[in-house]
Amino acid sequence: IPLRLVGSEMCIRDRFKIVDDLSPESSVEKVLAATHWPDSREPVLVIGHQPTLGQLAATLVTGSPQDWTIRKGNVWWIVQRERGDISGNYVRAVMAPDLLAK
Repeated sequence: IPLRLVGSEMCIRDRFKIVDDLSPESSVEKVLAATHWPDSREPVLVIGHQPTLGQLAATLVTGSPQDWTIRKGNVWWIVQRERGDISGNYVRAVMAPDLLAK
């Protein structure tokens, strides 16, 4: 799982690695390359900051890097769906921190 924030991943008990290309100053293109989107064979968790996370979510869902707001601590689950010759990305779930703790 590529991660950037050293403190945030401590709550994750599975394996992880720090990826330098996922710094707060990173671009959407660098994040996509570092996470091997859409060709990764395993789930990827990206922990980061605005505006990059909002631009990343917008790019994955709409195809263009718009300035979406990702609230602090929220988890967005974005998946790729393939139906026949057509593939696209969609938001499967968004959860706020207070819902994750319950």
